[in-house]
Amino acid sequence: SLDKLENCSQLYEKLEKDRELSVNKIYELSVKLSEERKSVAKNLSKDIMNELSELGMEHSKFEVVFNELPTLSECENFLSAKGLDKPEFYLSPNVGQPLKPLVKIISGGEMSRFMLALKVITSKTDEIETLIFDEIDTGISGKIGQAVAQKLAKIAHGRQVLCVTHLAQIAAMADCHFYIAKQVKDDATYTEVLRLDEEGMVEEISRLSGGKDISSQAMENAAQMKKWSNDFKAAL
Repeated sequence: SLDKLENCSQLYEKLEKDRELSVNKIYELSVKLSEERKSVAKNLSKDIMNELSELGMEHSKFEVVFNELPTLSECENFLSAKGLDKPEFYLSPNVGQPLKPLVKIISGGEMSRFMLALKVITSKTDEIETLIFDEIDTGISGKIGQAVAQKLAKIAHGRQVLCVTHLAQIAAMADCHFYIAKQVKDDATYTEVLRLDEEGMVEEISRLSGGKDISSQAMENAAQMKKWSNDFKAAL
């Protein structure tokens, strides 16, 4: 309009002042958000290490590392809806090893336990009704497998958990078992899903325990494992 053309200098000054005020306010909020994130990150680090300790990684150290925030004068190039932070998870899984970016050093078994630990913590506050764990048993066995099974049971105490596993200790902890197998028929592949009864559960747990031929002793051990798991869940 003519008014804008005649008063463009004043309009420019006003817009420039508004821009400066907006940047200052956004920067102030971003700094405050960063401080709150760092405070929460300290508690998260403690909780993660506590959970990892119970999952056989008692010597682990975990820390959320934050980037150095830009100054007010240079922040415009970094502003975003997520703030100015670019946090990264750092982990030292063994004694004597320095903290390094988790994504670069974590093994399959460690990742399984780390993700489970994170799920245990976040499940206390999120509203996700169903959690799916695919191959959560990667790289673990024995005592650690039992610890993972107990963690899954605690999560399942308040929500639905679907878990794909080949580890007997984890399978034994389930309330309901589905056996999944592929079959080839008429040059086509089909996936068969069967819900197992109590006897079928014990047989499958026995098979997962490593016995090619299911003996009476293997069946007895599987039945005991299933009973122990049921008793553990009943006590939660």
